[in-house]
Amino acid sequence: MIEHAVQMAAHGLRVHPLRPRDKIPTLRDWQHARLSCLDVRERFREESNVGIVLGEQDNGSQIVVIDCDGERWLEWALERFPAPALMTRNHDSGGGHLWYRWSGRLPKKRILGVDRSEKHSNAQLLSAGAQVVVPPSIHPSGRAYRWIVDGADADIGAAIVALARTPTLNAPMMRTICPPPAPPPKSAKMQALNVDLRTVDLRAAFQANSMIRREISAGKYAVICPWENGHTTPDHDHASSNTSTVIGTHPGGGYWFRCLHASCETRTYAEVLEAFGVDVVRATATRSAAAGRIQRRVQMDQRKREKWRKLGV
Repeated sequence: MIEHAVQMAAHGLRVHPLRPRDKIPTLRDWQHARLSCLDVRERFREESNVGIVLGEQDNGSQIVVIDCDGERWLEWALERFPAPALMTRNHDSGGGHLWYRWSGRLPKKRILGVDRSEKHSNAQLLSAGAQVVVPPSIHPSGRAYRWIVDGADADIGAAIVALARTPTLNAPMMRTICPPPAPPPKSAKMQALNVDLRTVDLRAAFQANSMIRREISAGKYAVICPWENGHTTPDHDHASSNTSTVIGTHPGGGYWFRCLHASCETRTYAEVLEAFGVDVVRATATRSAAAGRIQRRVQMDQRKREKWRKLGV
């Protein structure tokens, strides 16, 4: 593992260590990791899995990945996007990662397609702020990840060469191939409550159900995911330090929810609230839906006036 990680770091890829047979990073600030070859030898253990931070690399390139959960979504992506020179997989029927370079401003992570009737069934674009597990890491199932170059298994040397000639994507191409989907509507239950969901005290909901693990920083908490039983890799083995599911507060008020597990990528904030029941939502919301719309309109007008003022209009 260490020698593979060193070779990737030597070619300007932003590698970082993961827990053995897992995708959980071991570095606290892994999103900003830029490890030299010497750093890799000091930070990695022989049994560590290897991850690569996506987005801008140390060699100046920008890397994004299309993550396909399941064979169906892999075929879907291969039909729509340019044929990738490089892929990574851990099972012939379990989907895979399609590697591309990116031109222009890097996008945020985005769901490209999803089947809500099945677990772990979606395709998503991973970019800056995300990471992927790379060979020769070991999947929790015990299967090893492997490089695939032009449709055939390959070693790390061939993979690095292939990465240099993989197709380039950009924003206009993405909008043409896969237009952004409309945001899912709130459930009938949440609409019937007629409250501003942004004012619900999400921390209190998790606290009341004994689902807060620890406070990470001011206003940010590691929590137990309401859908933990559906995760591929359960969190209970490292409950004291796990940060794969986190809640926090927005600067302007209100909470956000983030779970790094693939089965929760498409969960909406309303779904999180609904998991705790309408009684909790009704009891902790401090503003009606109508009042919330009015306040957001006022804030929008204030931002417009500030913009006009700066332009001298």
